[in-house]
Amino acid sequence: MHYFYTKMLKKFDTKNRLRICFVISSTLLYLIPLIIAFLSIDSLWSPDGKYLKLPFLRDYNVMFMSTIAIPFLFCFLLVEKEKIPESVASAARKGILKPKGKDYKKFLNIWRNIYKWVNIGSIPVGITIGIFVSYANYSVFSQQDFGGWQMTDNQLNLPGWIFILWQLPITVWIFSIYVMRNTTTMFFLHYLVKKSEIHLDPFHQDKSAGLKKVGELGLRNQYILMVLGCNLLLYGYVGNIFSWDKAFIFLMTIMIFGYLLVGIFAFVGPLLPFRKVMLETKKIEVEKISNVLTNAYKDVLYKISNESISKEAWENISHLLEFQKAVKNIPVWPLDIETIKKFLKAYLIPPITGIISLILKQLFELANQLFIHVK
Repeated sequence: MHYFYTKMLKKFDTKNRLRICFVISSTLLYLIPLIIAFLSIDSLWSPDGKYLKLPFLRDYNVMFMSTIAIPFLFCFLLVEKEKIPESVASAARKGILKPKGKDYKKFLNIWRNIYKWVNIGSIPVGITIGIFVSYANYSVFSQQDFGGWQMTDNQLNLPGWIFILWQLPITVWIFSIYVMRNTTTMFFLHYLVKKSEIHLDPFHQDKSAGLKKVGELGLRNQYILMVLGCNLLLYGYVGNIFSWDKAFIFLMTIMIFGYLLVGIFAFVGPLLPFRKVMLETKKIEVEKISNVLTNAYKDVLYKISNESISKEAWENISHLLEFQKAVKNIPVWPLDIETIKKFLKAYLIPPITGIISLILKQLFELANQLFIHVK
């Protein structure tokens, strides 16, 4: 969260608007349901071991989802609205992206309208998926002796209805916007590459040939993946409390499949349009340097045969070799080393955290048993 605010939102959050949005969304999604739960549920913290297995304040999955994951994703979507045109404009100013044809402005206006309709279309899509997810959760809650805070005497209580009709639909809707926007961005970048001439700069300070700002449209998803992975981890903790019955296993399977599928698609998808053009550009530039290098080499051979080689000739070849190396080191998304590192980091942090937690739990239980035995 700290890195996201300091690196990603600094430019767009000069008046703390996103921090305010984060606090408001967290309040609406968790604080208000917490107050209602406090007024209508007997116990918020202590399970009774029989009827209440998971109290409201121990449902860390819902807590994390409502206070961090969804507000985080909401702020992310707000900043992304400004990030896309800013990234494209940055590459255009540096001469990396140059428009082809006279209808470039028309092309950008068309995509602005597409993004507008994607935002509108996400509402019915989110509602439809939200109904399915809410019904699936209601089916789990309705099982006899469910033991969650959403039920009282085998009936859905007021906080449970708020969760089914408010927290879940909002969560699904925001996630639907994210998936649909990310898909739209992938197609936008695909057509942007077709409508533009790409001029890579192998010596650019961003180490991405001047395309780092555009590449961040895909790489930024690593933060979302880590947050969603942590939420998935906490859902697994909740499932462990309920001894992993069939309903929880079914929901967990869907969530893992969705996480893996959407994660790979969201992370790699926006970078794929640049792969072909980066490969072609690298090939052309390397061939140019190779031709010059070949001519320089022939010139040196001729001078060696005449015993008149100069220091400048050797320096020229050395500079050409360094230039060739720099061009060859231009990353080709999404299979370059740095991109793969970020991708693996995003995917590995949640499971590694889970493994460490399980190890610490086992060590704590072992230490507790040893303590009891010694006592």
